[in-house]
Amino acid sequence: MSESPTILVVDDNPANVDIIRTRLESQSFRVLTAGDGEEALEAVRAHLPDLVLLDVMMPGMDGYEVCRRMRSNPALAEVPIVLVTVLDDEASLVTGLANGADDFLSKPYSGIELLARVRSVLRANRFRQLRAGRERLAWVLDNAESGYVVLDASMSIVYANTLARRYLALGDDLSVDNEPFLAVVRRHYDPHPAEAWAAWPDSHLADRTY
Repeated sequence: MSESPTILVVDDNPANVDIIRTRLESQSFRVLTAGDGEEALEAVRAHLPDLVLLDVMMPGMDGYEVCRRMRSNPALAEVPIVLVTVLDDEASLVTGLANGADDFLSKPYSGIELLARVRSVLRANRFRQLRAGRERLAWVLDNAESGYVVLDASMSIVYANTLARRYLALGDDLSVDNEPFLAVVRRHYDPHPAEAWAAWPDSHLADRTY
């Protein structure tokens, strides 16, 4: 990330908030705070933090309910949540996971454990976002009205979208015995103009008109 990640700390105990804020800010994280569930939801909607450290035991709306409401809102559903709790029994963990928590931090915890858990969840979420982006790109390419191929250094096909596979009579398996792209093309087509294709790929890479 080019900017420091923003962490929302939600706890009704100001002393706990101050301790967590000091530890996170010492590592250059940007810290926002909320003292109850309603304030937490307002802060998430307003700032879309990179992670929420959410205390479970709060008066009124507890952490489980905050978690559930975030996950039911498409605009907030992808924000990672780490539940902070003194509860470490199996039922509490299952309840948290069922409501959409990504991880847990059990009290008492050390500053080292806090920072390690925060960094771990942030890394996992970046990977999830990258994977989702690749999946969206793959969908766009596979539904495009043109054929697209990606070639490796030996000019063999390493990716072909749906239309390109149809044009080149390729199945879902792109292996064509390491044939160069032009050889695959010539099995089905007669490239024109011949002189332009004779120097493949140098002539095409030079003028970018292919």
